[in-house]
Amino acid sequence: MVCVAMVTGQSCVPNCTDYNAGERIPDPKNCRQFYTCLLDGEPSDVSFPCDEGFIFDWNVRDCLDETDPTVVCELCMPTCQFQCPGDGEGTVVADLTYCNKYYVCGTSPDPIPVVCDMGYYFDGGVCQEDPDLCCNSCLAFCYEAFTEVADPTDCTKFYFCREKLSYPLADDIRQCPEGEIFNPPKGHCVAEEGTECHQPCQD
Repeated sequence: MVCVAMVTGQSCVPNCTDYNAGERIPDPKNCRQFYTCLLDGEPSDVSFPCDEGFIFDWNVRDCLDETDPTVVCELCMPTCQFQCPGDGEGTVVADLTYCNKYYVCGTSPDPIPVVCDMGYYFDGGVCQEDPDLCCNSCLAFCYEAFTEVADPTDCTKFYFCREKLSYPLADDIRQCPEGEIFNPPKGHCVAEEGTECHQPCQD
């Protein structure tokens, strides 16, 4: 059994600090991939896949058989949620577009929007004064399996989540039916008319 740990607050960006050119470093969002450090001290622009049936071990810095019980992989976990969980009464989730806005889940059929006081920003848990703690709405993340999460680049698309506590893959992206857009707090496509389009990371 592979040890896959979720580390909240850990950087979701590959980092070559303290590594030499040619050394492999983990992909913080995918245990089956790795990056290679370049001569300029930066990670490669794209990740490289391990062979089928292999996992990148964070300690050995190489791809090992996924059945090896000693394999360790630590995925970064976003500090913010953008979608109400199915049983999340009273849970708060961030707004994809506005850092001073969040939603309260489960207390009514629709999530209730709340705006922080002027000069305050939502950090995933509370309104506070540091704008640098705003939620990163460019990360699509699956908290639960068999749910749908927003594509932050296109409000007419969403990702189908196959596994819990994972990052969706490129082939998990789907298109809403014509005339509908994805509503992040609800976790579903809804009629476009009267619904705000959230595209915080539009290309």
